[in-house]
Amino acid sequence: MSLRELGIRLLLAHICWLMIACWITLNGQPACNITGGSAAICPGNTTTRSAPAGMTTYSWTGPSGFTAATQDITISIAGDYTVTITDPSGTSSCSGNLTVYAVLLPGSINTNLRQFCVGGTTPIGGTSSPYGPATGGSGSYYYTWQMQEGCTGGWSDISGTNTTSYTPAAPAVTTCYRRKVTDIVCNTDAYTGIKRFEIFEDPVSQNIVPSPANLTVCSGTFISATFTGGSGGFPGGTTDIYEYSSNSGTTWSTYSPGQNVPTTGLSGSGVVQIRTRRISTGVNGCNWGLFVNVSWSVNPLPDTSVIYHR
Repeated sequence: MSLRELGIRLLLAHICWLMIACWITLNGQPACNITGGSAAICPGNTTTRSAPAGMTTYSWTGPSGFTAATQDITISIAGDYTVTITDPSGTSSCSGNLTVYAVLLPGSINTNLRQFCVGGTTPIGGTSSPYGPATGGSGSYYYTWQMQEGCTGGWSDISGTNTTSYTPAAPAVTTCYRRKVTDIVCNTDAYTGIKRFEIFEDPVSQNIVPSPANLTVCSGTFISATFTGGSGGFPGGTTDIYEYSSNSGTTWSTYSPGQNVPTTGLSGSGVVQIRTRRISTGVNGCNWGLFVNVSWSVNPLPDTSVIYHR
């Protein structure tokens, strides 16, 4: 091959290389993709996104006026993030979305005060309006009901209560309850308001102070009674019942404390009786007090005969 032919070939090769380089420069674009980080994050957290390495320039834009000129960004605000990259071959852009979960809210339960005697209870919570389950967070929840005996001090978890509604075992003392919700993805907790169960002892009936105290009278003597003591129930939620009988308890009539009951014409053992009972009025779970009873025996007056004098 002559020097002339070799020169022509080298010239043509150089021209061809220039044409390819020119085409790449004018028409080529760098591959754009965003990597790393999470598609969704929990409130208060951040995540990192990365553009392709080795670019000449980076230009990020995002929500709330976000901008950056680095390969990597750390973000915490929901929205679309777009990066424009440039290298010697050209310019291209790509975008990715970030979701930020809403703040976890515990939902609501019935927080109205309930008053019971020992043995009373009622369901708490549920999903019927105005009560409802948790909202926000990742949507993956675990419920735990908690109790606070005496409504003071720390809270204790109640096992096996992963439900929106809960019916406590009847508490023996005043106890408070609340529902905890745990976002098992975000590992955060939220708590509802507090439901207070105010517990009172069952009513205990009053004692009877009889008059006469020896409980045996002669026919024609008045008997009466007053009343002391009594306990249980809650203020305004009990009533004391007073009754008397003049026929050995077969029938009863209303009695007022201190009222005199006549015995004229009566006789027999336990023929006159007075009783009392403390009852509960309108309080869930309250039993009534037992009857307290006092009875009198009435002796008939002796017969008298007419004495004749001569």
